Amino acid sequence: MAEEGKNQGDQGETPEERGAELSPPPELMEAIPEEMRPRLRKAFHSMEMSASFPARHPLVDKLNSQHIDKIIDYSEQDDIRQADTQRSGRRYMFAAFIVLACIFVGLLIFFQRSGATDQVVNLIIGVLSLAGGFGLGRYFQRERS
Repeated sequence: MAEEGKNQGDQGETPEERGAELSPPPELMEAIPEEMRPRLRKAFHSMEMSASFPARHPLVDKLNSQHIDKIIDYSEQDDIRQADTQRSGRRYMFAAFIVLACIFVGLLIFFQRSGATDQVVNLIIGVLSLAGGFGLGRYFQRERS
């Protein structure tokens, strides 16, 4: 009895010393169906392996204030780069919109002067359909992220 209490309460043992503790008890193995036994053994093995490795990365102990300052500086530079990328993307989209709007207005004027009003109606329907599909796609893209 005293030995059992010592083994359960002693947290300073190495995984090798407590290796027998992490194997499934024979009563449990008998109660489990034959096809589930390999899974149980693997689970106990993975628990043993995770207990034997440190939870922290070894480089964490070597970090000092200079490293942290560098990480913060790099993070700030990355934020600035991301903002510049977003800004240039907005400029590109605005320029593309202006070009497409000019083409659309030019086509409207051309078809209006030539007297082809049904082409004007088809053009307006096509552009509105395109804009609606683009807007719906942007909406769903924004909802996913």
